[in-house]
Amino acid sequence: FNRAVAMLHSFYFPETVKAFTALAQQEPSCAMAYWGIAISQRPNPLVAPFPAELMDKAWQAIEAGRAATTKTQREKDWIEALAVFFKDYDKVDLRTRALAYEAAMARLAERYSDDTEAAIFYALALNEAVDLNDKTYAKQFKAAAILQAIEAKQPNHPGIPHYIIHS
Repeated sequence: FNRAVAMLHSFYFPETVKAFTALAQQEPSCAMAYWGIAISQRPNPLVAPFPAELMDKAWQAIEAGRAATTKTQREKDWIEALAVFFKDYDKVDLRTRALAYEAAMARLAERYSDDTEAAIFYALALNEAVDLNDKTYAKQFKAAAILQAIEAKQPNHPGIPHYIIHS
């Protein structure tokens, strides 16, 4: 799982999908394996839109994660935060879903303030939800501040420098 998440932070598509899929096949009750399959359906989350086929695969993975038998409240919260991005992808515009995902990740990062991965994925969600017409770059600066604070404690984290560059 940790290796697959590290690959995810590097946008290593489609290998990330393969890694999480192998985990789900080995441990079908692992809810977070399905979270990984779902989030990995976005080859580069900063380059949308995403093909409907991938969005459908992601939604199926969300449903499988919800159905997995062993999951903590924290895992449920991670899955539900991501679910808002994929729910009704064929009916709700991308901007609305990206903003909903940003808000869900803000709540997740606040609820689990000791979870640096939640904060890091929240920073990425901020970058996903930017308004390119906003020349204050408020979301990008906020994402960078979150990431830089964590980088001081985790200088070898594979996602932090990547997301700082995007911020």
